[in-house]
Amino acid sequence: MRSSNHNIIILSHKNIGESDQLLNIYDFQSGKQKIIAKGARRIKSKFTGYLQTLNFCRANLYHGPHKIILQEIEITHNYLPETKDFKLLDSALRISEITNHALFENQIIETLPHLIASTLTTLRFSTKYNLILLTFIIKLLDQTGNMPDLRNTKINIPTKYQNLLNYIKEKGYQEIMSVKIEPDDEQFLEKLIEKLSPSY
Repeated sequence: MRSSNHNIIILSHKNIGESDQLLNIYDFQSGKQKIIAKGARRIKSKFTGYLQTLNFCRANLYHGPHKIILQEIEITHNYLPETKDFKLLDSALRISEITNHALFENQIIETLPHLIASTLTTLRFSTKYNLILLTFIIKLLDQTGNMPDLRNTKINIPTKYQNLLNYIKEKGYQEIMSVKIEPDDEQFLEKLIEKLSPSY
């Protein structure tokens, strides 16, 4: 049983008991974890305002015999300032849901914090929300090792789309956003992702 400091990303939270919250987090050191924020729902909780989804935080965690307890937390970066843009918020929520679903407990993806940060930054400065979300999913599939070899998959993928997928995997958001991708191409990618990984 010990306390230690960790860099984390909050992926989701849900209410438990009378006043606590259960958080799914991505810990830079130990991967996806479940932690308890005791008293987080109380009006005067010290955690109020800190536990929003996709906050990047520095947290002090107490590792008990059966549970990890959040003791202290501070926000190190909030990539989503207050906004009323529903499409932006919905895209951000999808990113957290997809990430939470894609990772198994203790799985470490060293490039994940940068991927999430760059995706959220792009969401703030571009309205190509669907393309940004597709790009995130493709990169996450690749980084988690769930992207099949496009040349050997049983799914018939035209060369044009193999090249587009490889481009999205390899390039940064600035380059991807500058390329004209037609709505038909986005629709094809959506259907292809459903076939490659239905759970996404």
